[in-house]
Amino acid sequence: MGLKVLDLYQVYKTAATVEFGIQTSTSLLFETTGLKLKLLQNKCKNYNKSTILHEYIKLCFIEDNDYYFYKTPDDVIEGMFDLELLENQFYVYGIEIDFLVIRWDKEANCPITLPITVMRWYKKNRSKFKLLAEKICLDIFFVLFSNRNLLSEFNRMISEDFKNIKFAKHALTKKGTIKRVNMPNWVKEAVFFRDRGHCVNCNKSLTGIININDKKNYDHIVPLDLYGINDPTNIQLLCFECNNYKSNRNTESGKSYENWFN
Repeated sequence: MGLKVLDLYQVYKTAATVEFGIQTSTSLLFETTGLKLKLLQNKCKNYNKSTILHEYIKLCFIEDNDYYFYKTPDDVIEGMFDLELLENQFYVYGIEIDFLVIRWDKEANCPITLPITVMRWYKKNRSKFKLLAEKICLDIFFVLFSNRNLLSEFNRMISEDFKNIKFAKHALTKKGTIKRVNMPNWVKEAVFFRDRGHCVNCNKSLTGIININDKKNYDHIVPLDLYGINDPTNIQLLCFECNNYKSNRNTESGKSYENWFN
């Protein structure tokens, strides 16, 4: 497995925002058109190292900041939004920005910065927020990819939004679901590593039983037949018996995890 430098600076707050969005089925992903929608369509059809979850994380980050700076600038001014934390994130992730300064009348002990100033500053710097989203989403993905239950909820949300994704006919089966494609070895290796070589349902160790690249042990959490997608976040490790039993009937993932220490 390749190594990656992780900053992991205050990413859990944003990760919680992403988790909340998934648990409340706030899709938002496919409320777009043009090139962005085409990009998402391609990610659903074919395995991509920049997954659908990466896109969702970035979207949640921007949506969250859009809300604070456009909808509640008074809260930003009053300090109800942690500007210092956000400024530090830009610094830690190496993004230069002329950061917002809330000005105060010291005698009256009250802020004199206007809401319109906050909104204009954010609009001017929104492209830098998108750059921060690109960088921070890699760290958040690292945290969330290990949570199969959340991935299951996420992929169920995508399958429920499937009707809004207009695929070309050649990419779909007669039923209208996405066609199965060959799973790249890097997906199999990542899932095998994440699930620690154990069936996620019965916890059977597969480390000495299967070839890591045996496709029979890799299962779509939300089956393609139930409008699941070909995405690394929608794959889990199952033994042959559990995979055969699950078939295309459900969208659950095992809730058991291997302990780090016995």
